[in-house]
Amino acid sequence: MKSIQGGHLKWEDFQVNKADLINDLAKILPTKKEAEQTVNVIFNSIKESLRSYNKVTIANFGSFYVKSYSPRKVHRLKDGAKILIPPRKIVKFKPSKKILI
Repeated sequence: MKSIQGGHLKWEDFQVNKADLINDLAKILPTKKEAEQTVNVIFNSIKESLRSYNKVTIANFGSFYVKSYSPRKVHRLKDGAKILIPPRKIVKFKPSKKILI
């Protein structure tokens, strides 16, 4: 999390991005390049597992999984026409009960 300057809070102040993770990991690894490679390996592993529809569980953190939604018919509010929403797959996250916020 970035330090907050002034009195106004923004959504960005509460986000952690890939660069933040790399910078934190670089504090304990010999080089920033190694930190970047490590983060990339972890993210690629998670992506490949999810692409294969495997659940990814990180102990004491949570689980990522793919949820499939069937096609469905809905009424368009603008003109009342019936339209078909195609099937889709969404990545979901379920936090561990042990995660403290």
